[in-house]
Amino acid sequence: MNKKFWIKFSVMLAIVTAILVLDLVTKYVLDAQLSFSESVTVIPYVINFKLVHNIGAAWGILAGRQAFLIGLSIFFLAIFIAYYCKEKNKTWFLNITFGFLIGGCIGNLFDRIFIGYVRDFIQFAFWQSFPVFNFADVALTLGVVMFIIYLILYFTRMKRAEKKLGINVENVKDDAKNFSKNLEENERTIKESKPKLQKKTKQKSEDDIKKVEQNSLTNIDEIEKNSQQNLSVKRQNSKEEIGHKPQQKVQKTAKNAAKMHKNQKKIERKDSNGNRKKINKNSNLQSDVRKGDTSGGEND
Repeated sequence: MNKKFWIKFSVMLAIVTAILVLDLVTKYVLDAQLSFSESVTVIPYVINFKLVHNIGAAWGILAGRQAFLIGLSIFFLAIFIAYYCKEKNKTWFLNITFGFLIGGCIGNLFDRIFIGYVRDFIQFAFWQSFPVFNFADVALTLGVVMFIIYLILYFTRMKRAEKKLGINVENVKDDAKNFSKNLEENERTIKESKPKLQKKTKQKSEDDIKKVEQNSLTNIDEIEKNSQQNLSVKRQNSKEEIGHKPQQKVQKTAKNAAKMHKNQKKIERKDSNGNRKKINKNSNLQSDVRKGDTSGGEND
């Protein structure tokens, strides 16, 4: 809701409060100043003030039936408020119209609820047979006239729009009714078909579950068979490997022992040759020493 709406709504409330204040204050003052059925000229040959306690409606209609009149005024007040709330195009004219309608309705409703009758005091001097009225009645009559004008303008605009667009409102309404009927029928069929669909879905789900269980069982059996076959194959392979491995180990150990024996022989040969060379060297040294000693003795 924008600012324009609140401005228009505040203007309507201001009109309602102004009508209530004017109506209730004038009723209170004139009821205190004038006696019952006393007449005072305000504008000669035009308006007189004459205090009247109206038990019924205009011209004394429904006299003494205050409960019915209270309910009727409340009903019309609710209709005014509901129409105002539903109306999307809340123009200035519409807000002023409903300000007069609501203010006048509340003014007379106040008298009927709290006093038991309506205080009327305005009389036409030139037409004294016309019912005596008050400012609330004036507001109501103005509001009704303005509302009739609003409806006339509204329908004339609708007809102009129909001519421009080539749309018939009655056809649109009929289409809307048919559409609503089709929706209701579809909703009924959906409600009726829901239990059937639920049963079908349950059956399908149960069948699917059974199929899945069967497939899982078959898969488990196949897996067990394959695992047993693989185990048997592995056992056979392991036995064959166990039978070949000790022969291979013996052959390897024999080869390793032969290699070790050859290596030991080579080492012994090398050691024996080295020791011989050392013995020869030592023997040569001893012979040389002996020769030196003999030659030194001869010189002496």
